[in-house]
Amino acid sequence: MEVEHYRPKGGYIDEHGVLKKPGYYWLAASWGNLLPSCIDCNRERKQHHRSRDGKIVRSKSGKANRFPILPGTSYATTPAAVALERPMLLNPCEDQPHLHLQFFADGFLQPALTAEERAAGRGRSTIDVCGLARDALVGVRREWALRTKGAMEAVLRADRNRRVYPHDPVMAAQLTDAETNLHTFVDGEAPYHAMTAAMMAAFVEVRSLLEPYFTALEAWKANQSVGNRQALLERATAIQQLRRDAGFDEQLVNFLLDKAGVSEATPA
Repeated sequence: MEVEHYRPKGGYIDEHGVLKKPGYYWLAASWGNLLPSCIDCNRERKQHHRSRDGKIVRSKSGKANRFPILPGTSYATTPAAVALERPMLLNPCEDQPHLHLQFFADGFLQPALTAEERAAGRGRSTIDVCGLARDALVGVRREWALRTKGAMEAVLRADRNRRVYPHDPVMAAQLTDAETNLHTFVDGEAPYHAMTAAMMAAFVEVRSLLEPYFTALEAWKANQSVGNRQALLERATAIQQLRRDAGFDEQLVNFLLDKAGVSEATPA
């Protein structure tokens, strides 16, 4: 871990790759300009980067003195002008990274499909400058995601047992234990919180649809009336819509639904 100046104190590299001086010297000791950073995000050097299709390319990344701003705008040269600046790097103390970065349960990330990201491209810039898709980092995120998925699967398995044995205290305790264990992977103190927060959003959405779906399924099995069939179709349609929701990780959603025992089939 290193302490990095969000706005470089000694000089900044402009859009042409030229180091311009002076930098933001008046912010050299400002708490608001000091951020914790891992060494690989901070120090510029060649590293291996992974694309979503699995290709690996060796190229330079690392913030160092890089501080890109929105093309066509100007760098601040006085303290008063900082408020007018349009940085392209996300500041996690001031910005909402989830509006610009989308994380997946395979450890990868990409610019988010949001209006905020389309307007400025700050997620793409942050990924490129800090090397957030470097192979080593994708790998350790993937390992944590796999453990998180295992904890989610345990909760879904406990949910299924509770549906089968609704009055069994052992099943109730199993569910409580599974939920407590999952919390250790996704709370604010756990690593890779942005990724696990995205995973939890999908998990919560999936789980919210399961009870109504299985209730409707059991009702239809007991009585294949037109009304029960329609209710089941509505629940199944909601699940299919979730599978296609671009705001969630499609592979993770399908994994969770599969582990929950949801079939693709709906009554004819």
